Amino acid sequence: MNRITLQGFYKGSAVSPIVFSLAYSPHGQQIAAAVSDSTLRVWNTRDATVRKVIRFFNAPVVLAYSPNGKYLVGGTNGNRLELWRASTFVRMTLVGHKKTIQTLAFSADSALLASGSEDMLIIVWKIADGLRWKDLRGHKKRIQSLVFITSALLYSSSTDLTIRMWNLADESCRVVALQDYQGWMGDAGLTEKFLASATAENSVRIWNVDTGQCQHVLRHHTESPPVSVTVSTDRRYIVSGGKDQLIFIWDAGSGALLRTICNKADSVYSVAIAPSSSSLSPSLACEANGGIQIIQLVPVRWLCVVALALLESTMAPYVLLDVIDFLLAGNPNYGSTSFETESAFYHHRKISLIERVHRRLNKN
Repeated sequence: MNRITLQGFYKGSAVSPIVFSLAYSPHGQQIAAAVSDSTLRVWNTRDATVRKVIRFFNAPVVLAYSPNGKYLVGGTNGNRLELWRASTFVRMTLVGHKKTIQTLAFSADSALLASGSEDMLIIVWKIADGLRWKDLRGHKKRIQSLVFITSALLYSSSTDLTIRMWNLADESCRVVALQDYQGWMGDAGLTEKFLASATAENSVRIWNVDTGQCQHVLRHHTESPPVSVTVSTDRRYIVSGGKDQLIFIWDAGSGALLRTICNKADSVYSVAIAPSSSSLSPSLACEANGGIQIIQLVPVRWLCVVALALLESTMAPYVLLDVIDFLLAGNPNYGSTSFETESAFYHHRKISLIERVHRRLNKN
């Protein structure tokens, strides 16, 4: 498991800043961080250099790149949206919300931007001219997450325990109530099929967006509720991080825990997953050691090749059992188990390798 640290914002700080939000550009060439010292910082991921530092009067708290990579938008706790051209950082300010902006979403063609706030309002903007196009009202508490299904259909989730499906043509909406839970909800990731949200029971819950039924309860955070929950661009993985300094990678379909990463230095306030099209994939980024850390995860098939090579070496067979167990059971010192591959393949390969070791042991 390779780790690349992007330095840049702790030097000389009396109090360590918190990273509120992280966002990869569409092809993973850049990563942006919204930091509590009222800065936006952008790095080039290829050489870990700082590309841009922008200071705010009010701290940015949420970030998003447009799918075409031309725009970077930041929502601030001063109720404003700051929209930059990603190539030049020429800025446009969008004003409309009355409280802190919590979530952002672009349409697939990058023509529309939706913003959701603590003021319970969703605003849809036209990016070309910054026009405030639609105001969507109906949620009773803060807006938690947004996703465009098409340019005419927007889904939203809220801490009022509902999902709303907005038809932008006539501003009508279908309301789906979340089942089997009453309580606090934190950070969330919303897709066309499911909502994954941090909850007060120190877990991540996954709900079906069409029925509101709870499909899975992911319970591995123990000390406090997860602070960050995000969904991979291909919708296959959910990643959660918290003040327990742990990052968990989950299979979105089955709810199975695929990987545990210990971020020994810091609580995990924000996690971003590299786009599947990125050369960094599979990898994720989080706050660590005075900067942003990109953690490149090793696919399980590579580990199987390593284990097979060890099997054919002169290493003592009983040591091989430990090595294979470490490699394939997801020990943080050795790398990833199955970020790219299904758990069934992982299980079959592990059993196959152990059987071969046992056969070798019996020969000796």
